[in-house]
Amino acid sequence: MLGLRMISCRDTEWNFPVSRKTGAVLTLTTVANGCLVACLADNWLDNVLFDIVAGCLILACITDCTICSVYQFIWWPAWSAEMGMVLLRILGYHKKGLPIRESILGLVVFVLLQEYFFARMYGRADCHAFVTCALAEWIRGMDMIVYPMHMAVAFGLLALVQGACGNISRTGRLKVAKPFLPYITAGFWIVMVVLSE
Repeated sequence: MLGLRMISCRDTEWNFPVSRKTGAVLTLTTVANGCLVACLADNWLDNVLFDIVAGCLILACITDCTICSVYQFIWWPAWSAEMGMVLLRILGYHKKGLPIRESILGLVVFVLLQEYFFARMYGRADCHAFVTCALAEWIRGMDMIVYPMHMAVAFGLLALVQGACGNISRTGRLKVAKPFLPYITAGFWIVMVVLSE
């Protein structure tokens, strides 16, 4: 809600307070994310990290669905928390998964691919979301194979839902553009729950 209030102060076209429908979706997704965080967190640091990432993803989804845009500052809290956890892992205080040298290279390659190659395909905000999720997955101890798997799950969810709605043309493109961030977020939580140790 704080993020929505900040946006409404800066953007006069933003309609705050949110509609009842958006408020209900916000409440349900917050409760669902809280349950997922409680299941996934091994310690209080993980809990704080996943709470921050979940909050940023929820806010990004709301702004993407409402105004078809995601403000840059939405990612800053998640990236700050994740950089702190990355530093703790590098220093050896947070040990999970593969050795750092092997896994950090895969993460760096994925981030570069997202920001310089995939940004042309589906937009900068979606790339930022995939990077945010990949950092959280890396902190959780997952390796490079999980990042494209998360992308495949997100695209699969998009195809499934939009196909059921009849919004996919014969060429495989969406007839009417729809926000991708909700599918990225849902794919992230599916991957985290299914692949968590």
